[in-house]
Amino acid sequence: MMTRILFASTTMLLASALCAGGVAAQQPHQHGKQQRGRAHARAAQPRPAQPAHARPAQPAHAPARAQRRPSSQAQQRQVEAARRSQAAYQAALNREVAAEQQRAARLRQERRRAQYTAQQQYLANLRAQQQRLRAERAAVRERRVLVPPAYRYRRAGVYRETNTYGAQALRRAVQLGYQQGYRAGHADQDDRARFDYRENYAYQDANYGYEGLYVPQSDYDYYFREGFRRGYDDGFYSRDQYGTLLNGAPSILAGVLGSILGLIPLH
Repeated sequence: MMTRILFASTTMLLASALCAGGVAAQQPHQHGKQQRGRAHARAAQPRPAQPAHARPAQPAHAPARAQRRPSSQAQQRQVEAARRSQAAYQAALNREVAAEQQRAARLRQERRRAQYTAQQQYLANLRAQQQRLRAERAAVRERRVLVPPAYRYRRAGVYRETNTYGAQALRRAVQLGYQQGYRAGHADQDDRARFDYRENYAYQDANYGYEGLYVPQSDYDYYFREGFRRGYDDGFYSRDQYGTLLNGAPSILAGVLGSILGLIPLH
């Protein structure tokens, strides 16, 4: 009898232990399912937007946005402005040619023959320039005006942009200025006149080679005079500090030309 009671007690203890173990085995499984469910819920929620200062910066090599081409209306405004500029320049050029004749008469009275010859040559250059501008087709000039900027240069503390034709105009200003200055300085030396490039008509006029387009006339005049005063110095003292003679024609040195202009390519 005692044996049966002990056997029954042992059986009940074993059954209780097995049930407890089964419940304990199921709890980690259910806990894991709950954790995964919370993780999925967090992933489904939208993330708040990062502030601008916390966003990663774009790499330095990121491609720049393509430049927008000017609209047809903007292009038309450019063309009309170029027409007005050139018309005003041609009118001013006509006045300058008339004024030069009075200066030439004064040089004859002063018997400055060499300087008179040099300024007569300058006057002939201006007249040829008038004829060339009148003969050039307007459509050709307008296409050149619409060419996008390619260079930057600094003038009077301000950076300005110009296209390839504008850059050519500035180079031409310095080169022609040097040529005219050299001849004027050499002429004053021949006439035994004092050193004074500012009184020379070509220096004051500074229009030779300008077309009334691509760059402001004030900029062209400035660079023409920069070339002129260097050429005058070389011509008056018969030296080649800023330029040289190529087949008898004065030519400014490339390094001097580059330092005067300081053109910076945009691309």
